[in-house]
Amino acid sequence: MAYEPQRWLLGLLPAGIAWVLGTAWTQGPLEADLAQRGAAALAGAPLDKPSVAVAGRDLAIAGAAFSDKGPMAAIEAAVSVYGVRLVDASGLGLIPEAKPYAWSATRDGAKIALAGSVPDPTARAALVASAKAINGADVADGMAYGRGAAGAGIVGAGAFALGELALLGKGSASISDGALSLSGTAPDSASFEKAMAALAKLPEGLKLAKADIAPPVAKPYVFAAVALDGALKLTGAAPSMAARDAILAQAKALFPTLKIDNGLSVAGGAPAGDFLAAAGFGLTQIAGLDKGAMTLTDASLAISGGAKLPGALEALNKAATGLAPGFSLAKPDISPLVVKPYVFAAEKTADAIHLTGSAPSAAARMAIEKAAMAISPSGKVVNDLVVAAGAPAGLDFAAAASFALAQLKSLATGAASLTDAALSVRGEAATFADAAAHKAALATLPAGLKLAADQIKAPPPPPAPTPTPEAAPAPAPIAREDCQAEFKATLSAGKIEFETGKAHVTPGSMELIKQLAAVAARCQVKVIEVGGHTDNEGSEGPNLALSRARAEAVAAELVTQGVPAAMLKAVGYGASKPIAGNDTEEGRAQNRRIEFIVGE
Repeated sequence: MAYEPQRWLLGLLPAGIAWVLGTAWTQGPLEADLAQRGAAALAGAPLDKPSVAVAGRDLAIAGAAFSDKGPMAAIEAAVSVYGVRLVDASGLGLIPEAKPYAWSATRDGAKIALAGSVPDPTARAALVASAKAINGADVADGMAYGRGAAGAGIVGAGAFALGELALLGKGSASISDGALSLSGTAPDSASFEKAMAALAKLPEGLKLAKADIAPPVAKPYVFAAVALDGALKLTGAAPSMAARDAILAQAKALFPTLKIDNGLSVAGGAPAGDFLAAAGFGLTQIAGLDKGAMTLTDASLAISGGAKLPGALEALNKAATGLAPGFSLAKPDISPLVVKPYVFAAEKTADAIHLTGSAPSAAARMAIEKAAMAISPSGKVVNDLVVAAGAPAGLDFAAAASFALAQLKSLATGAASLTDAALSVRGEAATFADAAAHKAALATLPAGLKLAADQIKAPPPPPAPTPTPEAAPAPAPIAREDCQAEFKATLSAGKIEFETGKAHVTPGSMELIKQLAAVAARCQVKVIEVGGHTDNEGSEGPNLALSRARAEAVAAELVTQGVPAAMLKAVGYGASKPIAGNDTEEGRAQNRRIEFIVGE
């Protein structure tokens, strides 16, 4: 066959057209198939918003990986798709890095809004599930993906924070690099306490930056305590868990024998001021009462019970001055103690009336004090009366006490007392007339009162005037030459004694000194020497000083007896002029002496 190229070329042209048309016919379904299988492969890769573009048998993939290993995992998934020739991974990247790594949740009733960073879809789903676990929650997911080391613990930390919000009616929680901040208001005391208790057990890796959880508000704000039947029951509210613990501790200290039934809750809305001090004041007061009860309503404190001791009401009113500022004491309802026997006493001194014992009421106490002021010498009354029950039936006790006080008016000093309905009076009348007036008053006792004792002394009669004695003749003067003999004779009848080793004249020697002073007063001389002498026991210097001090002591006593000081001259000789031997006690005793030497 002859070779005809032109005819071959003409046959090739239709074949080429047929090939082009066949290729175009099959490429569309092929790319769609690759795109579908490529997208399915990337769906299992750790990418945010993955996408696939197909050009022939080549794939271009894009998306943000959740970790450094994510891009390689996506490439491996794309390469594994059957029929793919080339993979373009230039569109792959990493999700943004979050610094600081922050996450938050807010709750307003049923609405919960989530925001901040999460590391991957698994963490997102877990946090959304934790939020939806809150009853009736309507969750708005505003979280975004972010990388960071703190993201590894965000699921556990976020779940804990959402658990806290579940206990709050309204609040917010935020976590920044593992630090939790929490705020909100609890709907009831139990939820508040659960939320606060949970904060003491944070998940590992989570720390508490701030917790501002408010308890529910109580209006009116009430705290009450009742001591009854061997137990102390606490009810109402305390402003904080610490305040509640402090109240409980004080209750245990004040009521050690009672069982403490603690029903206190924690609530906001406490009155301004030191609530803990006001509650403690109330507890302290009812500790002294029988079946005591206190109620602190806002800033008003009410106290009731029975007195264990006389004067409980007065003691409470006095103590109320120490109540915390801003708080007030309502009128107490305290039944007075029943006293048996019922005693009242009044004592009159030179300048006051002192009242002790009991009065049946505050009004009676004041009436008795007024009656006492009327008879007090200076208007001063010391009123130690206490209010107590048990006064005798049928007796106007205030009138009876006033009658008893009236009996003291005519007495200089004295006392009057009532024991139940029996009156006793004792004292001393200022004059005989006063004593008679007192006796007359006792003849008209008030109804119901009886006289038990009347011991009134009248003053003794004034002593009879004593006749004026005739003036004794003045003693005769003594001449100089006789004075020495008079002194010697007087001293021969006695001896001036001193305390051992001292210059103190003994009391027993004072009569002798008076006699010597009488002699000196009669001597017609200008100078009389008082000489002191000792034995030879001891050193010369101290003996000389002691002898002179004793001579001066005798001279001073003579001056007190009227002898002119200018007339006396005290001299100490020590042991230089003995009159007996110093080798015996008798001789030494004679040498210890005082001598008088008459001068010109």
